[in-house]
Amino acid sequence: LQKLHSWKKQEFECYFLNIIVMIFPLLQVSLPYDSQFYWVGLSYISERNGWFWEDGTALSGEAKTRTMLHEHNYCASLYGQIIYASNSCSTKQFWICEKGVVQFA
Repeated sequence: LQKLHSWKKQEFECYFLNIIVMIFPLLQVSLPYDSQFYWVGLSYISERNGWFWEDGTALSGEAKTRTMLHEHNYCASLYGQIIYASNSCSTKQFWICEKGVVQFA
């Protein structure tokens, strides 16, 4: 969270740390409007013609009401309470990851 990385680099860093990129439906925080942009695990997959979270879940529901996505940008980031796709995927930004939930039987 304290380093600036491109989309692909942050995806690798989260994987290396054995955590996944933050998935918006689980995101319960809002950043101040004067904060930085943070990669949060939402990207456009052209083969599937839509926006998807890192776990393969399609963008839907409440998350759609908090997004401003653009056709020619394929990686989205959080700024305040809104998810934007206004920066290039190669832009270096902060990133948010979360640890996966482990369930024991």
